[in-house]
This record gives sequence, C-alpha cells and structure tokens, in this order.
Amino acid sequence: MLDSFQQSFDVIAADGPDLRRACYRLRYQVYCVENPFEDPAAFADGLETDEFDSHSVNALMVDRQTGDAIGACRVVLPFDSDGARKLPFQTACEAPWMEDPDIWPLGRVGEVSRFCIAKAYRKGRMIGQAKLGLVKAAMRLCLDHRLTTFCCVLDPLLLRMLERLGMDCGAVGPTIEHHGQRQPCITNIKAFFAKVWRERPDVWEIVTDNGELWEAACALEAQIGATVSASVPFRMTSGIGTTIPPLPLRSIDRQALAVAS
Repeated sequence: MLDSFQQSFDVIAADGPDLRRACYRLRYQVYCVENPFEDPAAFADGLETDEFDSHSVNALMVDRQTGDAIGACRVVLPFDSDGARKLPFQTACEAPWMEDPDIWPLGRVGEVSRFCIAKAYRKGRMIGQAKLGLVKAAMRLCLDHRLTTFCCVLDPLLLRMLERLGMDCGAVGPTIEHHGQRQPCITNIKAFFAKVWRERPDVWEIVTDNGELWEAACALEAQIGATVSASVPFRMTSGIGTTIPPLPLRSIDRQALAVAS
C-alpha cells in the first residue's frame, strides 16, 4: 500500500502564500460550492478562510501525475506569537474532562480540521489513500509543532471509515450539532500510532511515513517527560513561522511500539 500511495500522491507543508491559497481555494470548492457548509457569498475571492487560520498550519496533497492540488487539511495551534489561544473544539464541546491534563495536556493539543478532498478523488481506491495521506499530513504538522495530542470533530461516517482502517481517533461524549451531527474526538498521537500498528500495519506505514512519525512522537514524549522530571519549565515554541529543529530519529523502536500497543 505504501508504494502505491507514494506513486500516486505527494503531501507537502503549505508554508508559503501560494500554497496556502491553494488550500483555501480547495476548501472553498468543497465547503462552499459542493456542500452548503459555508456561505459562498462570504468569500468573493473564492478562498474559504476563517479567524482560526491566523494561528493554523496547513498541508496540501497533490497528484504526482498531474500536479493538481487534490487534498488539504490544517491544524489549529493552541498558541501563536501572542500566546495561548482557544481551539474551536473548546467552544463547540465543553466537558469536565477538558480540565484533566492527562486527557487535555495544556498547550500540547492541536485541532485537525478543514479536512477536504477534491471531488474527482472521492471514489474507489483513491479516496482511502487520499484520506490516509491527509492523516499523515496532519500528524506531521502536529509533531512539527511539538503537539502530543490532536482533537477533531468528525462526521460519524468518516469516523467509522477511519476505524475500519485501524485508526481510533478517541471518540468522546455524545455527538454535537456542527454542520450536521458530529462526533468530538481526542487522542494522544503516540497511542494513535500504536493502535494502527496493532490493527493495520499496512496503514501504519503510510500514516507514520514508514515509521518516521512514530519515532518523532516517541522522541517528543521522551523530551517532555525528561523536562517534567527535571522540574524545568516546559516552554512551547512561539508559534506560526518559527523554525523548529527536527526531532532526533532513531531506527524504529519496535520494542517501544509493542509495549505501547
């Protein structure tokens, strides 16, 4: 499955203005034109954006054969250059467990949203691989910004599809109304990868980029654990635009993966 995915798709960080506009343009097509989630009249330039884009990072998926932008997603960060910010999830879903640092580690939760795929790729084999590619992109965005946990609000149909692929997004609480019934989810990234390994190793290869993101998740957890143990205040990165040094990667730690599973 990994070879097939790599031959068909490429996933890149939308870290420049042109690439971000490509994300916003695809979002407009999916969220305003093809589905009545947002009012197209509100986006005369054909670019769907909102207030959370000011503290979000984006990824774009392209078709290797045509070069067309065919998928996009973003991660809303819990911080920016001005400090801490609330995620849209925290407004849409209020629950006591959000005060539990074991479930919601302050400053380390990113929200995956604006997950969209071009209509021509929402069918057959392409749709499954395209969704896996966007999951990989979202996890990389989280880890690049030193986030250990992700939250999202999912269509129950998409949630079940992901579960069939071995991906447990951590459904929590009842569904909420948000462009239809949606299921709030939150899960630790390392635990998410471990579950996929146990259920679907073939999927794990794609969503971890052949193990690289698993190692990054392990390294980040170890760094945070060491910092807490040493009683040194843990400082988050300053936010969007900051260059974050890559986490040290080792050969895939199969023993740690087995224990986490």
